[in-house]
Formats: sequence, structure tokens, C-alpha cells
Amino acid sequence: MSLNINGPAYIDGEVRPAIIHIEDGVIQSVKPDDRRDAADSIDLGPNQIVLPAATDLLCGLRDWIAAPKETVECATKGALAGGITVVCDQANIVPRLNTLPRLAERVEFVADQAWTDYGIAAAPPLDWSDAIEYRKTGAYCIGLYSWNLRHWRYARDLDDSAAEFENFARSGLHTSFVVDEAAFQDTPLHELGEQYALTALLRRLPPELRARIQVTQPESIEKILAEKPRLPNVSIQVPHHRSTPMSK
Repeated sequence: MSLNINGPAYIDGEVRPAIIHIEDGVIQSVKPDDRRDAADSIDLGPNQIVLPAATDLLCGLRDWIAAPKETVECATKGALAGGITVVCDQANIVPRLNTLPRLAERVEFVADQAWTDYGIAAAPPLDWSDAIEYRKTGAYCIGLYSWNLRHWRYARDLDDSAAEFENFARSGLHTSFVVDEAAFQDTPLHELGEQYALTALLRRLPPELRARIQVTQPESIEKILAEKPRLPNVSIQVPHHRSTPMSK
């Protein structure tokens, strides 16, 4: 099936007249004068505009034992209504996605329920060798939380974090880190936990690992940026539900 959508579109920071040509559900071109033959055509009305679709990298698809809180169908329908066409799940679904059969089950379940495209984040595998197969099974990244990581004072001669992260890098998968220090939670030192955990994490990361690090404090961003020459594949994520400003 081929389709042309004719009308104003937001392109490169401004609204321009455009012809959007689509073949079999895939956009082939977005140009002002590239009119191709198409089986069907849509002319936008005076109050309509085509906007780029968005991606949510911090979505909480639930179902399974958390269905009373959220479902894949509900979350993806809500995302689609807001112009988000790709949702990427977090790796804190229960039961944990830490074996290949469980990961395959989750991918099949989400594929059946989702109204958008999706990405599945898996928990660190019980068997490290399974990380190589994660991508083939359907995971787009490995998600790690404080309970998956060595604490900030873990003995360095026993710390196997670098070997684990190098294994993830060889798998070709991205990793996603939610930085916090579990030992500081629910204590007066809670706000300091991110800094201790981040310092420990950065020294453990190998340069080849593609890591997305979620932080909530301005000094955390500065600390990550200072490490970019050594860690060129690290990116920074700030949760969209953070309630306080990130600027100093």
C-alpha cells in the first residue's frame, strides 16, 4: 500500500509545506516537491499539521502481577494519543526478565498487546553467557538498578563489575543504569546516594560499553560530562517525571 500525505509538517525546526510518501507503512520521503505515485492520498485540513513521532525511553509497561497498576494496552494507547509511537519498557517488571525463555515470553506478550512499537529492557541475565543471545531474543537493552550493582564501597579486589559490563558490551546491547545507593535510601543521606553510586559506577564502566545513565542532580550531569573523554559511549537521561529543576 502506498500513501501521500499533503500539507504542513514540522521539519528541521520550522513548519513547511510537505509531501510525505509512505510505502507499506514506512515513510520513504518528507519533501516539499517530491510527489510520487500513490494508491491513496490525504490532504490535511487548515488546522492540521504533521509532527514527528516521539519515543519514550522510560515507560513502565506492567501487566502480569502489576496489571492493577498498568497494562501494556493502556500504556501504549495513552502513548499513542500523545504522539508517542515507540515506548521502551523499564527492566523492573516482575517476574524478572533474566532468562531467555522469560524474555521471549515477554516479547511475545507485549507484541500481542501493544498499540505502538516497543522496546523490551531485560534484567541482567542469571547466566552471563545469555547476554550474547539477549538481542536475538528481543531485548533492546539491559536495565540495571541499585539491587543489580555492587555498592559504592565494595572491595575493589573482589569487584567483578567491570568484567560483567565488558560482557554486556560484547553482546552489542545498550545498558541503562538507574543510579542510586540502596544503603542510603530512607535515611538523611538519601540525596547523597546518587553521587556515591555514580562515582562508583563511572570508574567501573569500560569505554566500549554503550550506557545510558539516569540521574536527577545537576552535579551528576557535570560528573558524567567530565568523564566523556574516557567514556565516549555514555549518554545522560533525566527522568521526565522529576519535579525539581535540574539547573543550579
